[in-house]
Amino acid sequence: MSNEQVGLPADKQQYIHRLGRTGRKGKEGQGILLLAPWEEYFLATAKDLPIVKAPVPLVDPDTKKKVFTQIYKGDYS
Repeated sequence: MSNEQVGLPADKQQYIHRLGRTGRKGKEGQGILLLAPWEEYFLATAKDLPIVKAPVPLVDPDTKKKVFTQIYKGDYS
């Protein structure tokens, strides 16, 4: 089972609480936390947890431009 979290948790305890929904009754799971670059400071507050920072995926420039244009316009559909 996996648990995806988008956005900065209020604190380490909230992150753990959210992640607790991943593995229930002895089952293993994986959590994914998606942070914006300006939210990465959270990783320093949770450095005692087994969090592995993944590399930023490569996105072609045309797709990146389209995404930023839609965000700028406020078009989230």
